[in-house]
Amino acid sequence: MLVADRHGHEPEDDATGALVTELLTETGFVVDGTVTVPSDAAVVRNALNTAVIGGVDLVVTIGGTGVSPRDVVPDVTAEVLDRELPGVTEALRWSGMTAGVTEAVVSRGLCGVSGSTLVVNIAGSRAAIRRC
Repeated sequence: MLVADRHGHEPEDDATGALVTELLTETGFVVDGTVTVPSDAAVVRNALNTAVIGGVDLVVTIGGTGVSPRDVVPDVTAEVLDRELPGVTEALRWSGMTAGVTEAVVSRGLCGVSGSTLVVNIAGSRAAIRRC
């Protein structure tokens, strides 16, 4: 799921979704599809709940993890999760920092489990996506 803090569908959304799909496929995951949603708490919550109820094994959200008022993904994710996995969250943040992605230090992304679905929030930069 790509969270877009823009009005309407942007070409870079397709590129980001394609990058995530490519990287996951290269590591052996089967990607059933990508969904782009606006940075709106109700819409993000609905998309996460739909994935969890639908039995999706892994949801990777891209974007919306910063500190601006519109960055709602971690807040909504916290509401949806049954259990957080703080070690994974910190490992993802650390991997970005060690790669020189200075914005990683302010990422509020979470990782955890909702039902049997693993949910991972990743910052929207291409560098963060590649590292995480």
